[in-house]
Amino acid sequence: MKAKKLSSIFASARIKYKPLSASATKSLYSPADDAGLKSVSASEDSSGQLSSILCRDASPHLQPLEKELDLSSWISDLSHSANDLLTRKEVSRERRSRFCLSDKQVTGVDKLLDMCASRLGTEVTLLVFSKIKKETGIKECNALIKKCIEGARIATEEVAAEKHMQLAFKIFKSMKEQGFPLEEETYGPFLEYLIDMGMTKDFCFLCGVIKNGNPSSLTRLGYYEMSLWVRVNHEEKIQGLCDDIESFDGVNKSLLQENYLSVLCESNQVKEILRLLESMDITKLSSPYFVARIFKCLGRLLLESYAEKLLLEFKACDCAEGNTSNLIYSYVDGIPNLAVEDIISKFRNLHTKLEVTPSSASYEKLIIYCCDSLQVHAALELVDEMFELGLTCSLEALHSVLQASSENCDFNLVHQIYSVIKRGNLKPNGETFRSMINLCVKMKDYEGAYSMLRDLEKMRVTPTTAMYNAIMVGYFREKNMSRGLKVLKEMKEANLQPDSQTFSHLITNCNSEEDINMYYKEMKQSGIHATKQVFMALINAYAACGQFDKAKQVLSDKGIPQKSFNEIRSVLVQALASHGQLSNAFNIYEQIKEAGCSLEPKAVISLIEHLQSDEVALSRLLPLLETVKDPNYWLDGCLRAILYCVRYKHLRTAVNLLEQLRDQVCTDELALEVIFDKVFSFIAESESSLQFGLDLLHAMKSELGLTPSRKCLDFLLHACVSAKDLQSSIFVWQEYQAAGLPYNTLSFLRMYQALLASGDRKAAKVLEHRIPKDIPHVQSIIEASKEGAKEKDHKEDKAKDEKKAKEKDGVITAVYKVNLHCPQCAREIKKPLISIQGVHNVEVEREKGEIKVKGDFDPTKIQKRLEKLCKKKVELVSPKVQIKESTTTETIVVKESKTKEVAISRTTLVKVHMHCHKCEQDLKKKLLTNKGVHNVRTDMKAQTLAVEGTIDPEKLVSYLRKKVHKHAEIIPPKQEKKDETKEKEKSSSKPPEKKDEKKEKESGKSTEIVTKVVEAKEEIKVVEVKTKEGGAPYFIHYVYAPQIFSDENPNACSIM
Repeated sequence: MKAKKLSSIFASARIKYKPLSASATKSLYSPADDAGLKSVSASEDSSGQLSSILCRDASPHLQPLEKELDLSSWISDLSHSANDLLTRKEVSRERRSRFCLSDKQVTGVDKLLDMCASRLGTEVTLLVFSKIKKETGIKECNALIKKCIEGARIATEEVAAEKHMQLAFKIFKSMKEQGFPLEEETYGPFLEYLIDMGMTKDFCFLCGVIKNGNPSSLTRLGYYEMSLWVRVNHEEKIQGLCDDIESFDGVNKSLLQENYLSVLCESNQVKEILRLLESMDITKLSSPYFVARIFKCLGRLLLESYAEKLLLEFKACDCAEGNTSNLIYSYVDGIPNLAVEDIISKFRNLHTKLEVTPSSASYEKLIIYCCDSLQVHAALELVDEMFELGLTCSLEALHSVLQASSENCDFNLVHQIYSVIKRGNLKPNGETFRSMINLCVKMKDYEGAYSMLRDLEKMRVTPTTAMYNAIMVGYFREKNMSRGLKVLKEMKEANLQPDSQTFSHLITNCNSEEDINMYYKEMKQSGIHATKQVFMALINAYAACGQFDKAKQVLSDKGIPQKSFNEIRSVLVQALASHGQLSNAFNIYEQIKEAGCSLEPKAVISLIEHLQSDEVALSRLLPLLETVKDPNYWLDGCLRAILYCVRYKHLRTAVNLLEQLRDQVCTDELALEVIFDKVFSFIAESESSLQFGLDLLHAMKSELGLTPSRKCLDFLLHACVSAKDLQSSIFVWQEYQAAGLPYNTLSFLRMYQALLASGDRKAAKVLEHRIPKDIPHVQSIIEASKEGAKEKDHKEDKAKDEKKAKEKDGVITAVYKVNLHCPQCAREIKKPLISIQGVHNVEVEREKGEIKVKGDFDPTKIQKRLEKLCKKKVELVSPKVQIKESTTTETIVVKESKTKEVAISRTTLVKVHMHCHKCEQDLKKKLLTNKGVHNVRTDMKAQTLAVEGTIDPEKLVSYLRKKVHKHAEIIPPKQEKKDETKEKEKSSSKPPEKKDEKKEKESGKSTEIVTKVVEAKEEIKVVEVKTKEGGAPYFIHYVYAPQIFSDENPNACSIM
């Protein structure tokens, strides 16, 4: 529709040009008689009629614009005499010599034009530039035309597209009035647009206008004409052009042949390509780059025999052998779906078959190709092969090998590369050594890095600061601050001054505000200009030290480059979010949006990753993801958003995001499978997410229409084993068959563990015989699973025996929770406890922090004894004993000695950011190692800690910052009224009468219930049981366990 609307501009003009319409079956310009384009010239009378036709065909809402354009003047000018054209050209040369910008200024003007057109619009930009006193040059006009046509391309409405094209014609008219030549940079965007829109008649008319204004453009117009007929798939026109070029004997025949052949190679027109190649001498083509493109096309079309024929022609002519070798590489590079090893083999075989000596240039291209494919070992083999043939390898090729080694994590190849440099007598530069030192540092070979530094003098290479920076970063990465600072000292001893990159590394790894200020001051005194990396390092360092206000103040520095300001603000958002300051991070994000800027993708992903579970978080999640435009970052952000939904059980949002993800990567099934595997892996690792995983699996199949991969089902089956859910395990087990996936060893082992965990030993034994034993360690896993099941049964039996013994003898087992530092602490506690009367046995489990005391004793007395022994608060886990709770939060404990010391036990409420449950557990463990901390209670939703103990609140905050590396804030306690505390004391002193009454009622209704689970086909037994007191009977339904893997079930094998 857009093309149909725009076609009205030239509709009536073509009617008056009868020569064009009469020769519809011929090409636009036949090279045989050079009459195609000449026929476009019309009489002077026709130009006057064109303007009225254009005004009549145009839309009514564009009448004011057409009056402003006055297209009649520039179209009528096309029929002027050649003398007038020469006069205008002379005038234009004089104007350009006075007013046009230099080449250095053109780039800046192009950027200015692009920025103005993007923000103000093309029409306003044109108006602004018309007000400039100096005349606009040809390059500026071309930039504006290009911007107009780009606007027409992206326009969704026909009216907007037509308006953009009218503006482009206005600029075209202005250029013609100034006498500018109609070069390809001017008319190329017009023709490309018409080709893409398939507007053949308009294309032919405009080509006639261009030919009349610039007769030398005939050969390039041939390229666009062939592109048009290929685009519309007009085989008769394509054949006609090929016929005409064969019979054409003009001067520009070779150039026309090159242009035609270039289009045909791009569109893979095999028949026409071979026809043109037969009619021309390819060895006489002017451009070696174009010849390489032809051979690459032959490789893409698998025309090996024809390529060999042409290669022999190149070999036979006076061309250098190195050129033939390069063409062999171009042909091999074009062959589709070849592995790197096959490409190398094909390269060698063709050289041998055609008896062509390989050149250094062709080998280097092959080496770079291997490095782009991250095949570093193959690249090094080619380098060795070059040395054997007596060829030399350039440093650029070796640099690509070093870069590929770094990207592919083949750090250990650096010594092999260094030996190649020595063996080939190459002269490496500073960048070569820096890359090799960086690889040594990444593999933690600091000795090798320093050895290369010592070899610099032998190689006559000057050491640089970047080399020492690479070593320093390696030590900082390992948190070895002292050794990193020693490298700084060595750098200064080598008479090398630290640069901005050095100071950015130093500031990033500072542990205190004083060190940050010291290095920043030293950098300023050294006269080093602060780069954006330095400002980013300041923000991250201040945030890590908890100085968030100072991190914000970095943005007020006047030295920040304006072009990097938004990027630095994004780093601040990322730093605040990662340190728990989400509210501040979102405030700055809102400021960035109000300023009309966008947040960097990394900062957006950081905000998504650190969102907490609240009502506002979910509403922020999707708008954040929409701001990411880069496809790679969007995939990462979408995955993190889905994991957030899994963590906080937002199923519907997760399914919607997965649907967007499916639509985004619909062509890349492997990427989609990897993302789903990560989601189900997260479900398997997290606790209480089994039901969510099952619901997500159902939505994946029913709503998204996707089949789960083997890894997805493996992870889900693992979650079933962890949850000891046999029914869900059977459901997932059946999903393998539904997805058409045969059972493998891993799935058998998972199901075997699920059966053992649920207690179905018989079915587990049947399944064990079906597990393949040919894979190593399978048998050991089976034995370990059996031992785990036996241990579990043993513990259950032991617990039953202990329970019976308690009922008979009054022996109890008390479990106490206490933090134990080391085995010595456990031994020192165990010995005194055993000596207490009534204690039969003491078991200490240091890893769990539990002490089990068995015997006939008072649990509260043992608890007090334990508190005296370990000098920490001890929690009685079982049996539960009613203890009068103290109402006051602070109690004073006085130790009587020569000098009376007062230790205050208090409960301190602290605000700390906790990212996940693992964070929560680690924080709790680290706090309990402090002797002044007795107990820690965490609240994940409120992001708070309740710390009980004698530790001072200020020391607690400093301890969290230095040892745990967490920013903490003390929450002041709420003041309670004295009357309320008195009432609480009274209420706590009253005996719990209602509870005792309930217990007596419950104990009076003791029943004797014996249940048995017996397997049958589909029967359910109903047993009537009455209480001792003769109350109303109730019924027990005996539900039989599934016998999927039982030998007695005739359908068992079909499930497997």
